[in-house]
Amino acid sequence: MVDRSLVISLAKPMVRRWEGLSLVPYRCPAGVLTIGYGHVITSKDEWMKGGITKQQAEEILEKDLERVLDGVLSLLEVELPSECLAALVSFCFNVGLGAFRGSTMRRLINQGRLKEAANEFDKWVYAYSPKEGRKVVLRGLVRRRADEKQLFLQGVEKFAGKEDLLSKIFSIFRSWFV
Repeated sequence: MVDRSLVISLAKPMVRRWEGLSLVPYRCPAGVLTIGYGHVITSKDEWMKGGITKQQAEEILEKDLERVLDGVLSLLEVELPSECLAALVSFCFNVGLGAFRGSTMRRLINQGRLKEAANEFDKWVYAYSPKEGRKVVLRGLVRRRADEKQLFLQGVEKFAGKEDLLSKIFSIFRSWFV
């Protein structure tokens, strides 16, 4: 059973730290119109273009993290410790659930290969730069991914032993279908 409040409480400081707070709209490094703690302004958020309060930013962040947690949980086929889930919430808050859905990281997690999955964080350090016209490595993403990976691995350590068991179970299931 997922302790949603614990996951959100672990993810929130990480998202706050790496997204930063802006009470007025700005364009993130990828050129997306954003406000608060990395909230992407959509057509239904037109009211935000005039700015928001810190209280509103906190409320928006809470709703965004709840939405992302729901999305992460819907894409997982295994139970994970709260630390792993919090790291994935921060990660997906940044890259999007669509990117996670098709990722090697998700595939490895669902196969119970958590230590291998943790290494996938290191690959997600690129963002499209309109100025450069291509994807570039962002130092901030390198540092963010290192934090997310560290939190994920804290959860993996709690999961120690279970990971090996999951890998064995998946191997048995795979052998049935080969």
